[in-house]
Amino acid sequence: MTQLNTPPFDEPALTGPERTSIPAVLSIVSSAICCIPGAGVLGALLGVLGLVNIARSGGRLGGRVLAVLGIVLGLLFSVMWVGISLAVAAGFAELGRYGDFVVALERDDLAGARTYLSPNATGVTDQRLIEWQDQIEDDLGTLVSTPDGLGAVFMGYASIGPTIQTAQTDYPTAQVVPLPVTFTGGESGLFIIMNQNVQMAGGMPTMEDVGYTRPDGSIEWLILDAPPEQP
Repeated sequence: MTQLNTPPFDEPALTGPERTSIPAVLSIVSSAICCIPGAGVLGALLGVLGLVNIARSGGRLGGRVLAVLGIVLGLLFSVMWVGISLAVAAGFAELGRYGDFVVALERDDLAGARTYLSPNATGVTDQRLIEWQDQIEDDLGTLVSTPDGLGAVFMGYASIGPTIQTAQTDYPTAQVVPLPVTFTGGESGLFIIMNQNVQMAGGMPTMEDVGYTRPDGSIEWLILDAPPEQP
């Protein structure tokens, strides 16, 4: 009897039109969404998966160009996001130095705290520095940290977002720089009015004024809210 050499049922015959690999398509789509952090990595992985599937398909699957483009774009955008993340982290590490002003006051280092202040703030008395720090401790406790990492930065700014408009209202003609901070009593924000013309050691601008967010949502400014001097 003649036996027919037929392929096993689990090996589809190499017939029919070539189809495009779905992972290859998803790779180029994911890599193209460069505005989402992590999409580039996903695109590169899907591209690799697409190439593997295409190689194993025996010619049934196409889309090799899409998969390669997905890998290339995914890697490029991943490198871009890494660079952006490092730059943002470095920038906030510098900005976080303004938190050391509060730390200096907590240590009763008034001379050290004054190095952060602009020459225009020389009228601030030691008594006012002490009173302002005492009020911070009454409201929020002691300073714990400033943001470390993109996630902490986004969460920090989300928590102080409503107060940023209050700061701009208090100083409508100045550039207010907000800095999320964590105290033992909870999240808050420092709001810094910089003097770009006068820098302290390390090249950071000195502060014309600085305020913090109180639990009721108001801002207590060191200089703007200082009581008038007694004659």
